[in-house]
Amino acid sequence: MAQGTEVGNNTFISHSVIGRNCKIGANVKIVGSYIWNGATVADGATISYSIVCNEARIMAGAVVDKASLVSFRVRLLSRVSCVSCVANDALLPRATGCGRHGRARGSVRQDRAGAGGGERRGGV
Repeated sequence: MAQGTEVGNNTFISHSVIGRNCKIGANVKIVGSYIWNGATVADGATISYSIVCNEARIMAGAVVDKASLVSFRVRLLSRVSCVSCVANDALLPRATGCGRHGRARGSVRQDRAGAGGGERRGGV
């Protein structure tokens, strides 16, 4: 776990890398995942064997399933589940290397600051 990261009570993190200045809420479960710098994972969320990019936000109760990629500055709103790849408000096909096909159940939104694409920052 890197400098400046905060972790809430009753949170379970195993075999994962957590970047700088992340905010991990209470009752979160993160297994086998990479959480890049500045990401937020709200209370009760679950992330399994996935990548959450810089400044992405996983809201309360969301489930990020195996082999998922949540791209830069994307927000997964409460009760999203079974995500396979989210980038710029789109689910990308298998050909992109983001994992299996899938659907988001719930709402997916990219912050306006990340709209327009092209901006990429280094990872952890």
